Amino acid sequence: MKIREDVYFYSEKGLHKGYVQRINKNTINIIVEDKNKNEGYQLWRVEEFFLEYTSEAAYEKWRDYKNRLSEMYKIIDARRKKYEFNKGLTVLVEPFNSFPYTGMVLKIGKATVDIVTEDGRFMKVDKSLCTPTYATIKF
Repeated sequence: MKIREDVYFYSEKGLHKGYVQRINKNTINIIVEDKNKNEGYQLWRVEEFFLEYTSEAAYEKWRDYKNRLSEMYKIIDARRKKYEFNKGLTVLVEPFNSFPYTGMVLKIGKATVDIVTEDGRFMKVDKSLCTPTYATIKF
């Protein structure tokens, strides 16, 4: 990718054509013609993975991304339904980016549970990260 180069990408709003304004570490700034405004242009920050030189290739990347994302949603939804949660249950929370911790369930939602941890923090946690432990915790 070079500055001032024409590129295509898809988003939830459809196909976009623009040109590269600046290349950052994780994203690339793209100037796109705005069809809804009279001023003319919008700035989009797009990951390099989604950018292509033809509209067909951009659509293929977008479709591949959406397919993989829907598969991940199915896996997460299955993990959410794996355990039965009830108030007062002790759970082990295993987040992706930090150490696991335990807490007690206070409120149960569709996809999340509200817990209080051993050190007194209140948190809203996704059910897919929780595993029942049936252990006692001390506050």
